[in-house]
Amino acid sequence: MKKIFFASKLLVLIVILASFNNANLNLLPLKIGQKMPRQFTRIRAVNNTHYVLKDMYKENGLCVLFSSNTCPFVISWEGRFNQIHDLCVKNKIGFVVLNSNEDKRKGNDSFFEMQKRAKDKQYKFIYAEDKNSKMADALGAQFTPEVFLFDKFQVLEYKGAIDDNMKDEKLVKIAYLKNAIENLGKNKKPTIKESNIVGCDIKRLKE
Repeated sequence: MKKIFFASKLLVLIVILASFNNANLNLLPLKIGQKMPRQFTRIRAVNNTHYVLKDMYKENGLCVLFSSNTCPFVISWEGRFNQIHDLCVKNKIGFVVLNSNEDKRKGNDSFFEMQKRAKDKQYKFIYAEDKNSKMADALGAQFTPEVFLFDKFQVLEYKGAIDDNMKDEKLVKIAYLKNAIENLGKNKKPTIKESNIVGCDIKRLKE
């Protein structure tokens, strides 16, 4: 039993180290206080509808979450995605989840697999393909899951992790994204604007 536990811990550590080592450090991450670039980028959602990001803003802003189909970190947090959607609706904030793993389009992150994932997990939100990782590049996103929360003026107010405990929602001490969304819903600035991210690196096309 101890050997199995140790092996699982070691696997998670290897994934974490690989994620950080493979991060594209040449990208310039969008900074807090900057406006969203490429707002007219068209994205294709799993329902085969095309959207323009600028049109997805609601009265109090837009939450963009970068995700994938098989990342173990995404899988750990995935059960909270619909809750984030509901919280955004309650606070009049748009919510979109983007898959930027362009190098995996012929595999686990193909459009078909995205559609299957959305159906199997009963996603309430828009799950869309970030073709050629354009939005990930524009925002400087590196990992899945990674969150960018914009206010009603398209200004970045929070970026980072969903919360501080991916394994057990009941043990969360700081709900970074939830707190930021609720603050924007009250026309207030988030008290915590950035948090450390633990996740898988976004699989961009290799040059």
